[in-house]
Amino acid sequence: MSLTVIIATYNRAQSVKEVLSALARQTVLSRQDFEVVVVDNNSQDGTRETVRSLESSVPFRMRCFLEPQRGKPFAMNKGIGEAAGDILVFTDDDVMLDAGWLEALLDCFKK
Repeated sequence: MSLTVIIATYNRAQSVKEVLSALARQTVLSRQDFEVVVVDNNSQDGTRETVRSLESSVPFRMRCFLEPQRGKPFAMNKGIGEAAGDILVFTDDDVMLDAGWLEALLDCFKK
């Protein structure tokens, strides 16, 4: 099973950085490769630059895309279109993810 985590963001550079840090601490990393697709919904606060500056330091494949048409549905649809995973997982740019979050989600698909 391949997995894509999709994050749509707008003007939350610091928040999305914290979510990406939480994803880097996921317990499932030792057993499961996954990618993260960040969709910047035309932010003006340096969100794209912040995400791109982290690309080489996270232990997963991460790609960042621009969706110029504002609105979460447009950003989410862009993420879906760019995702490579069999399983698509969505999270917001301002959540606190438990280290076992992805592992628990994957367990649901194994049953």
